[in-house]
Amino acid sequence: MESAMACGRLAGPSMAASPMLRLQDALAARLRRPSMPQLRALLRPGPGLRLLDLGGGTGLVAELLDGPWAEVVVFEPDARKVAYGRARRPGLRFVEGLAEQLPFPDAAFDRAMALVSLHHMHDQPAALREVRRVLRPGAVLVLHELDPTQKLTRHLRWLEHRVHGPGATHFVGPAELRAMLDAAGFRAVEGHAAPRGYFVAAESPP
Repeated sequence: MESAMACGRLAGPSMAASPMLRLQDALAARLRRPSMPQLRALLRPGPGLRLLDLGGGTGLVAELLDGPWAEVVVFEPDARKVAYGRARRPGLRFVEGLAEQLPFPDAAFDRAMALVSLHHMHDQPAALREVRRVLRPGAVLVLHELDPTQKLTRHLRWLEHRVHGPGATHFVGPAELRAMLDAAGFRAVEGHAAPRGYFVAAESPP
């Protein structure tokens, strides 16, 4: 999973975390590669576009999305992952913080993605409203989430609640996520099956 820490919780950096982060990167790369062509098709990369990766962890997927971006910003709450990413992926810009309070001006990005990170956000509607604010008119947001009805997701939710406490994560299904995006002001909201979970793509209003 790209971001294993809750997006509503900040953590201090630790060099001792590097071996674990390397292991997480290797696992994430193996799990993510089958869905990369679908992700690229939904994001529609292009020259001069700015990409925001919400809960992007160490920047692994942003790096795998290598393309003609003007800038790629990895926004991540875990200071350890931010430090790790900055040291190993200097071509990406890393910013630490919470998705519910994005430190960017209005209409700053052309594309945004949140890959298996929305369920960590404590106030998901607020985070989606913030994403819409920082996207330019007609910009694209792509989310990848795990279906709460699937056995793997139920096991993961149990594990994360044991580690982080009850309420640490909130998985949403495709219909609920589409409704949340509609309520946040997005349009052209579409769901897509994925190798793990599902994708939802949406556009910011013109």
